Amino acid sequence: MKRTRRSTSNVSDHSDVPSKAAKLGESKATVSDPASASCSNDDVQDKVCFIDRLPDHLVVRIFQELELLKDIATLLPQVCKRWQLLASHENLWKDVHLSYESHMSESQKKMFFKCLQMAPKLSSITFELEYRDGPDFAQRIIKKCPSEVMALHFIYDNLPPAALFCLLKKYKNCLEKLMITDTYTPYVDEDVKRIWKEILNLTKLKHLVVDGAALFYHKATFRRAAPCWKTWQILDVKDCSYENMNTVQKLISVHPNWIEVYLSTTTSSIFRGEVKALSKCTSLETIQVPFCKEFKLLEKCERLDSIIVDCVDETSSEVSNVLPVLAQNNVFPLLKTVKIIGGGSLYAPLLMALVKGRPKISLLNLVSCDIKSEELLDVLENTPSLKTLYFHEMSAQCVSAVANGASNNVLSNLEKLSLFECYCDEGSKLCVKVLAKELEQHQKIKVTIESIVCSCKP
Repeated sequence: MKRTRRSTSNVSDHSDVPSKAAKLGESKATVSDPASASCSNDDVQDKVCFIDRLPDHLVVRIFQELELLKDIATLLPQVCKRWQLLASHENLWKDVHLSYESHMSESQKKMFFKCLQMAPKLSSITFELEYRDGPDFAQRIIKKCPSEVMALHFIYDNLPPAALFCLLKKYKNCLEKLMITDTYTPYVDEDVKRIWKEILNLTKLKHLVVDGAALFYHKATFRRAAPCWKTWQILDVKDCSYENMNTVQKLISVHPNWIEVYLSTTTSSIFRGEVKALSKCTSLETIQVPFCKEFKLLEKCERLDSIIVDCVDETSSEVSNVLPVLAQNNVFPLLKTVKIIGGGSLYAPLLMALVKGRPKISLLNLVSCDIKSEELLDVLENTPSLKTLYFHEMSAQCVSAVANGASNNVLSNLEKLSLFECYCDEGSKLCVKVLAKELEQHQKIKVTIESIVCSCKP
């Protein structure tokens, strides 16, 4: 377990800190007032442990430079009683993420529970649980868990959610983010009812992420007076695979103050009701939705600055109905980020309708898009503020369009181009790697490439 390194504080300005520190443990001398203590002769100076003269907050700041949690959890408490207390200081643990996995070694599990017991506050905990963890696991962790945790991530594999019940109840007044991965867990109705009851009682919850179908097959009842509605801002169910969407639609409808909503990238026919419900959420800033004719209703969401659209199953008639609405300049006036996944022959007109007349767009993310190089160049000419461009599974012709745009000063503000799983075009003899190298050398654009499909001869 590694800690994130922080910037150091300057402690050399303190006049009461000597230039040389004696070895720890050389003297049994004590200092009643670390802030005001001083040495009057060389004999005392040789025996005093000068780090003991530092106030607690400076000692903790020094401890924060330790990169390994095991050093804090095992070594510091063995030095002295003061260090044992300071090793449990909130500032050492508040940004730490702990993770438990069933397949960890016994020594790793022991260290996990040691850290869990020492920490007064944690940033997040991940539990990847399996049936072999046993029903008593919940009682074990509830005794050792810190008093405050900001985020929980539960990954279940055929395990009754007793641990989830206990921790949701324990952290109902401090938990801000909850992630539940339950794909292989066959919940019974009573379990699902209780899970939703505990979730709705979370008074500070802002972000809910659910990966799996079990919680949504059940038609849960949501109370409009639930404590969580006052703080809830983000709903992420994009990795779910399900057919009955009544639960998600109710979640969106009951609470209209969402800021971010991510829906699954599946067939648009399932999500028509959800997209229609989103059109009433006027505070929305970020959405991910499958494309459908109801997309045009989102014109009411004037605060949107980020849109992710899945066009895998789009139909020509639905795109044609939406384009006139998107062509209006007063729709999405704050839009800065656009990501489009897939798309057929009308992909280019849809992308153009989203970017044209919106000069604030600074990031484009195109995934598996069927678009010609001249069409892409036309899109790029309409994004004068573009700084970041992501290509995923795009052809070398698209990279060539970027190179042409950069050489013609069309992309004067472009700073970063990321190419992931892009492929070379043998017909036009265009190589992604060659184009990327030329862009980086001549256009001063930072280009990153990963998993490029290239069979070109050097």
